Amino acid sequence: MMTVPASLLAQLKEFMETSTDWAELETPIPGVFIVKPKGKKDDPPSLMLEIRPTNQDGVPTGRSKIFIRNKDTLTRLQESITHDKILTLIEAIDSLNTPATHKDNASNKKILSF
Repeated sequence: MMTVPASLLAQLKEFMETSTDWAELETPIPGVFIVKPKGKKDDPPSLMLEIRPTNQDGVPTGRSKIFIRNKDTLTRLQESITHDKILTLIEAIDSLNTPATHKDNASNKKILSF
C-alpha cells in the first residue's frame, strides 16, 4: 500500500473543509482536478477526482469528464480503458461519427457484441 504524504493530506483536508460545493483544485497532473461534490444534507464532506481530456498544451478541452470517488472505481476504469477491444470500438465509432452526431443517447440500452 502506498504511503500518502502528510502535506498532501493536509492540503486536501483544508480544501474539503473550506471550499464551496463543486469547487475545483488544480493538480500538477494535466487534466486532473480535485472536486468537492455537493453532498446530501447529513453526509460528511467528500472529495473526488475529475479527469478531463487535454489538448497538446495540457489545457482541458470539451465537456467530457470522468469523476472518480475511490481507488476501486479507478482500478475498474483502468481495466475498462485498457481492455484489448476498446481501441477497436472507438475507431469504429470515430469512423461513423461526424461532429454533429457526438451527442449522448441515454435511452439506447442495446449492448454491442463483437
